Amino acid sequence: MSAALENNGLTLTRQIQWQALNAFTTQRLTIRKGDSLKITAFRGRLATADEKFSIVTGVPTAPVRATANRADSPARSKISRNEKRGNRTQKARNRRVETRALPAPVGSRGMVYQPANQPVIRTFDTAGTYSIQILHRQGQRITPLTLTVEVIAAPVAESPVAVVSYFRSWEITGLPSKVVHQLDSRIELQSSNVARSGDDEDEEGRVQTHVFRLNTLEDRPSVFRLGDASGPILGSLPFYAMRERSGSETVVLYQGDLGNDSYAYDMPVIVDGLRPGITLEYQIFLGGITFDDGSITKYISGGSGVDPAGNGLLKFYKAGQSGATCHTVRVLQNGRSIAYAF
Repeated sequence: MSAALENNGLTLTRQIQWQALNAFTTQRLTIRKGDSLKITAFRGRLATADEKFSIVTGVPTAPVRATANRADSPARSKISRNEKRGNRTQKARNRRVETRALPAPVGSRGMVYQPANQPVIRTFDTAGTYSIQILHRQGQRITPLTLTVEVIAAPVAESPVAVVSYFRSWEITGLPSKVVHQLDSRIELQSSNVARSGDDEDEEGRVQTHVFRLNTLEDRPSVFRLGDASGPILGSLPFYAMRERSGSETVVLYQGDLGNDSYAYDMPVIVDGLRPGITLEYQIFLGGITFDDGSITKYISGGSGVDPAGNGLLKFYKAGQSGATCHTVRVLQNGRSIAYAF
């Protein structure tokens, strides 16, 4: 396997070998949704020519021998001879009961067996816990095995949006205990903690809360890993940056006299990184000022108030020429406040 970076300025080559999973040595493991396993079963270090296996369901949990069921016939014959001779013993009766108590594995008769040196590939496209029943056969000996596979998927979450230089809180719910959420080192993390969701004791009831900020107008990555910070990647989740500029960062322009001691002002607004679900709320808190429609609250979102480049214009009507167009700006993601400024 080869990978090239920087117009082939750096080339890396690695050898990768897909190891088969031996159900004799591995009984339980955790993998990612979408992973595939090469499954086989053999007793020693290497599979021998007389070892075969089959993936089935409904097999007993204790090892049995293929000869166990057939042992019932000679035992019955022997007991029958004892009966004819008139010396049947309790021991013979017990042996007969014990023999019948060893059932053949369900589905073992007529089963198609795979050579142990030819693993079967199984792909796990759905999260959950799977109990895989396997029959191993070597000569006349049949051994049932159980392989438990836990399949973990990355949590489904919407990417958080942060206003540059402002800390915000963000939660991710349904985080399995075997999943680690790893943030890019350029995301400034103030705190991070994991807790149960209410009284939910299921491991998928965990909630992880990050308090973070982005210090530049650049999106940053995060990944979900299986196990720990060096484990395989389950999925990724970008953290988006945005910025609002208005007032002192743009300008407030006098537009003219409206009569009756009322005056018009325009304030350009520039929003960088405006994404679906983001709303900017402008609230006037000083008397004698309204927006051009007579209200004291205006909203900007991706569908209204700005052009595709994020440029908008707020119009103020003010009584008298003294004073300022004082207002607050609040940024919301899906109705939740993520930043607030005067």
